[in-house]
Amino acid sequence: MNDSPKADQEQIDRSKAAIRDLWKCEPEKEPITKVYCDLSPVQRCGYVYVFKLLSVPDEFQPAKLCFAWYGRVFYDRKGGALKDFEKCQVAVLDTEVPFAVDLSNLNNAAYIAVWLWLLRKLKKETKANYFESKKWTKETLDDKDVEFVLNNEIKTGRFFVLKRPDGKISVRIIHNVLFEFEGLKIKEPMIESIILKQNEIEDIESPKAGSDPYSFKESRFSLSPDTGGW
Repeated sequence: MNDSPKADQEQIDRSKAAIRDLWKCEPEKEPITKVYCDLSPVQRCGYVYVFKLLSVPDEFQPAKLCFAWYGRVFYDRKGGALKDFEKCQVAVLDTEVPFAVDLSNLNNAAYIAVWLWLLRKLKKETKANYFESKKWTKETLDDKDVEFVLNNEIKTGRFFVLKRPDGKISVRIIHNVLFEFEGLKIKEPMIESIILKQNEIEDIESPKAGSDPYSFKESRFSLSPDTGGW
């Protein structure tokens, strides 16, 4: 892996060009950090550059950061063939990654961004995903623990909430999942998501005690995996 200053600057320039081309966003001149991601036990590793965004088109609000890397660096050291989508310059908005807006945890966000990209599970927000809630705000729900029913099983997760400039919010439940990748079984925290409809958002119930998780009205609510998201 070539990590010379010249190669580093070339990658930064490619990353900025990809951000402009893919998202029509303007990144800052230099990344705010460079993260080394080791995907062990899968034999892949590489660097991710994290950029602050100076300007973002309305359609991509409320994105503030972008993660960028060259797909080929997350290679298979066993010599496996690269898929076509792995050979490109990648640019992922923070709104596609859970908890990415947390500036204190950018290493983890970059790591999850790579995994979601490899699994083709990056979160895609559309205008239809945003609703005006009469009961909840981003501040009251975001990153709070929640208990819910999925396929007749009680599970726990966290809310991931995005807020647009018009005040409407998008609410997802992020939860753990065990998946298989290149023959290896891996459990990653908060890598799967379920998007909530407006009536489901209004059905969220506050914790019954200070330490209890949020929940849903049991007589009405049972979630299924979101097939149109990640």
